[in-house]
Amino acid sequence: MASVRFRDKEQYWEIRKYVTDPKTRKPQTFTEILPASATRVDVAKVADRLDQQAQAIRTGKWRLPDSPQRAYNEWLRYIANKPVGRKRKMLTAGTQSHYKRVVDEFLSSLPGRIKRITQLTPNHVEAYNNKLLDRGLCARTVNANLTAIKSWAWWLNSIYGIENFAAEVLMYTENEPDQRFLTDEEYPVILAAGSEVFRQRFEFIGNTGVRATEFCQLRWKDITPDRQSIKVHGKGNKTRYVPLNSICLRILETIKKQTPPLGANQTIFLSKSNSHGNLGGPIERRVLHLQCQHVNETLHLEPFGPHAFRHYFATMLLVKGVPVAHVSKILGHSSIKTTETIYAHILPRHLAEVTECLCG
Repeated sequence: MASVRFRDKEQYWEIRKYVTDPKTRKPQTFTEILPASATRVDVAKVADRLDQQAQAIRTGKWRLPDSPQRAYNEWLRYIANKPVGRKRKMLTAGTQSHYKRVVDEFLSSLPGRIKRITQLTPNHVEAYNNKLLDRGLCARTVNANLTAIKSWAWWLNSIYGIENFAAEVLMYTENEPDQRFLTDEEYPVILAAGSEVFRQRFEFIGNTGVRATEFCQLRWKDITPDRQSIKVHGKGNKTRYVPLNSICLRILETIKKQTPPLGANQTIFLSKSNSHGNLGGPIERRVLHLQCQHVNETLHLEPFGPHAFRHYFATMLLVKGVPVAHVSKILGHSSIKTTETIYAHILPRHLAEVTECLCG
């Protein structure tokens, strides 16, 4: 019988089954996780399925996918419908798309003689990483791709019990990404150099601090009834509420007059209307980057992108005395340490004279 355990600290059901493959003589462990809300009937069904799976292995009826491609297709179906990884979280559509692209590229890089998933080794992963580095990609990007491959390898190990071929491959040491911070002088000059649409978009980011992807997904229905804040869908399917100041409200009113929304579910910031007068679709991140690039070519400043306006927003709040904990929450950082790390150059200057109150 599969072992069933409810973990009080993590608040989930853990169903586990151990079995030894008579052909390979290797022990295999199959583990399924169910949320605390699962009924005992749900748990019993999973336990029964694992028992049947173990019996199939003992009798030689359990088969591995006959090719890496088939194993890959099964994994895609799995991550689209079930929580994955040790934290048991559903992957966002963006993460699924990234994982799919990376593993597909990894499979295409394999030598033609690789016909079965049991033939995959750490050397194949290292060879793929080296190709990425040879293309000039940074360690941060290589690590992002490696995470996708590790997720697939971990799944193969947990489902089929084969050796995790990516477990021994180490992540690369990353350099701190370059952060572009707009100065007080640059911000108004940049806004003035762009079109009205440019000013609307980037002044809104500069007053809310939303990420470019979050900005593109904003819908009219996300504005709260009291018009004091807007619901933002951030990384990892997390949501937060960002305050709307008078500048943001003015921008929203202008957009509503220029292009009246067809419904509450329509995105706020649309791409340019076509020649027939029809509304464009939701704006894309690349359009925001291209707009920044175009303005920068005019002004000849240090290159900047949409994220620079998010940094400007956070910097201004900190300089004006807003507690870093509040700024961290508005930005949607998972930890206040992230905020402190990014804006460490602001905090010491801001705190320089706070101890003067002890000298009175």
